[in-house]
Amino acid sequence: ALPISMKAECDALGIPFYSFHPSHASTSVAIDPLRNYARDTEIASRIAGVVSDPNKPDPFRDFSWYVLYRTTIGCRYIGERPTLVRLKNYMLTHRNVLFTKVLSRYLSEHFGPDWWDQLDGEIMALGEDDKLAGMVAFYLERMQATHPEHVCDEMCAAYKHPHEHYQKMTTSLQPLMANLTAAPLDELLSPEYDVNSGRKIIDLKSLFDTGGVLHIAIDSLSDHQTASKLVQLLVADASGIAGSRYNTEGADTGNNRRVSLFFDEAHAALCEQLLSLLAQGRAAKLEMTVVTQTIPDLAAKASEAVADRVIGLCNNWITTRVSDPTTQTKMAANFAKVDVE
Repeated sequence: ALPISMKAECDALGIPFYSFHPSHASTSVAIDPLRNYARDTEIASRIAGVVSDPNKPDPFRDFSWYVLYRTTIGCRYIGERPTLVRLKNYMLTHRNVLFTKVLSRYLSEHFGPDWWDQLDGEIMALGEDDKLAGMVAFYLERMQATHPEHVCDEMCAAYKHPHEHYQKMTTSLQPLMANLTAAPLDELLSPEYDVNSGRKIIDLKSLFDTGGVLHIAIDSLSDHQTASKLVQLLVADASGIAGSRYNTEGADTGNNRRVSLFFDEAHAALCEQLLSLLAQGRAAKLEMTVVTQTIPDLAAKASEAVADRVIGLCNNWITTRVSDPTTQTKMAANFAKVDVE
């Protein structure tokens, strides 16, 4: 009922309305959460931050970050846009395909489009009849010292990394990527702009810049795990855009449109990026409204310290009937004492 009412209101005001709903994939818009970034490291940080809390030591998350970074720069080097589906495929099932494409482009740049006709004998000899192994060896032994290329360095290092250790260290990343690329999210979060699917594709930065209303249903009742990962990724995207807004305009954000973000059942979206938005979003003209039934909902999702951070970062409170004692106590502490006649 809420999206219907929101759409009717938007239609009456002449404002664009978009609805993202994985359970209604046929009518849902697609969102590209990796479209906007200033540095290649942002994509890695955005996804790896969903694996675990970035503020806590985690070697598996750090290794996943490096894998994501390598894959991102590889995609960009061969002219392919990083998407969740493309990153997953190149990281988990088509690693050698990415290595081959990167080294092929490098050799084509240095020896021309007929590089294979010139080098096939030497490459096959170096690789003992394994083409990719020969290409890696050729770059490391013949080209790296005189014509180094950072992307090729990273691809060759990844190729030589022990496969068993790689599988072990990406055990946290693999289910995350499966969550975010399983149907229908493969189409809803990794849209291809050159495919005429008839589905509207949006990205948060364009929406922030041009205006409109976007309703996002994460469907947490039927699939809590995927919903949690999904909302954290979208919050990370919004956080990155807020950072870009502030960095571009500095202290003067006058040219930026004011944006309001509303989070119902806020514990489902609770993550470090959300806390960053609460703390610094106002500097990028982002207005945050978080709604929760009780404060223990926030504490159960993270910790009491995090729940207290959320309380402290919210300047205005609207409290209705509350039966939870903890919430009653914390809310009452914000009320000044007055004399009642």
